[in-house]
Amino acid sequence: VSEQDHPPSSLRQFRSLVHLAVEEGLLEMMTTTSSDGTTNHKQQHHHQYYRFAHHGIREMAKSLAVEREGEYTLHVSMGQALWEFSKELGGDIGKRLLLLAADHWNAGIPALTTGRERFQLAQLNLRAAEYSYSRMALHPAKTFIDQGMSLVQRIGGWNKCYLLMLRLTTFAMQVLYSSGRLDECLAMANQIIAKASKSSTIFPAYKYKMYCLFHLGKGDTAIALASHLLLELGFPFPRNKALGKVMIARNVTQLKARSASVTQDLVRSLPVIENMKIKDALSITWTILEMSITSGNLHAQMCASIQLINLTLKHGYSGYSATAFVTYAMILASEEQYDCAERISRIALQMPEDASDGPGRALVLNGVCFFCSHWRHSLTKTLEMSIKAKTMVLETGNVSMLFFTCITYTISYLQSGLALEPLSRDLLKLHEMLLDLNFHHYVALFEV
Repeated sequence: VSEQDHPPSSLRQFRSLVHLAVEEGLLEMMTTTSSDGTTNHKQQHHHQYYRFAHHGIREMAKSLAVEREGEYTLHVSMGQALWEFSKELGGDIGKRLLLLAADHWNAGIPALTTGRERFQLAQLNLRAAEYSYSRMALHPAKTFIDQGMSLVQRIGGWNKCYLLMLRLTTFAMQVLYSSGRLDECLAMANQIIAKASKSSTIFPAYKYKMYCLFHLGKGDTAIALASHLLLELGFPFPRNKALGKVMIARNVTQLKARSASVTQDLVRSLPVIENMKIKDALSITWTILEMSITSGNLHAQMCASIQLINLTLKHGYSGYSATAFVTYAMILASEEQYDCAERISRIALQMPEDASDGPGRALVLNGVCFFCSHWRHSLTKTLEMSIKAKTMVLETGNVSMLFFTCITYTISYLQSGLALEPLSRDLLKLHEMLLDLNFHHYVALFEV
């Protein structure tokens, strides 16, 4: 390669050079074998890779390349070539090459001379961070995202690279929150709120700010912030118990009267919500509901449930519709309207899986478990539903409804009289998730 005027620009060219190197005895082709499947039906997989025929050849090749380009420039060339190869290959192999490309290109940063190069590398670091995060490799994800933000700061930061900086900082919040670094996540959220110019782009920052405040023991502040945001959007939420009591009294009566008209046909006729303002209002209301359930704030929980139901019935179908209807069912059950509650809960459970995100579906299942186990259905069905919710949390790693799921699953399992060993294994996994996320006030309750 060092004899070429330019590095190989395609995989085809690269493969021809490798083939030539093997023929000349500079490289050796190696093969490894792995197997998977059952004992009787094992499948053999053969993987080929290349290595230098001797470490002296490797050192000579490296010294020639460094002499030709300089060490930093060599890393840049390797990073750029690997990035192009990753795009050609695609799939998981391409994504793994992308990480290697980012590592090499980052090692060559001192050789970068133009803003365009730094901008491209910042984009690559963002993609590498996203892939690392998808594999739950949080430390590498944070390293890539920090490198990306540093590069953008050198070429003008927010002023000149607004959209890229917004994407980098927003993803940084997600990584920090998932790592349990709540103070840093809160600081990043405040930076975005101060710098971002459009309300729709600021919303994720407000969302993470609410979550961080809540988990830092400032639940009332978090709910007050959510109330302020809803007021800004034109959907007022009661900010004190006196106003909340008025809202609850008025709406519970109306919801009871309207319950008979809430049918499967009505749900199917709801238009899909496209208005971003309404979507943001639903998301904020869901966040209040989530925080109030996990903190045991029944007043805020009831108000958020009513707001979610009213927004859905008035404006249409969204990812929060299943949650809205199951909370409707829970309110009716608390008012001893059991038949209506069961019917509406069935409507919620029949909604498509993609109509709710993970936390929403977990809430639906847990909500139905809650009143089924107390009033209507056999323990077998209740346990089955709570196991589904538990499985969802363990498989997806989504912790939004983790504590509520733990409690519902534990209670229904204990009532079943089944062997305790499977329950013990699951509780250890759930407990470990709580510890990893630094949700210490949940851990104390859960251990009790």
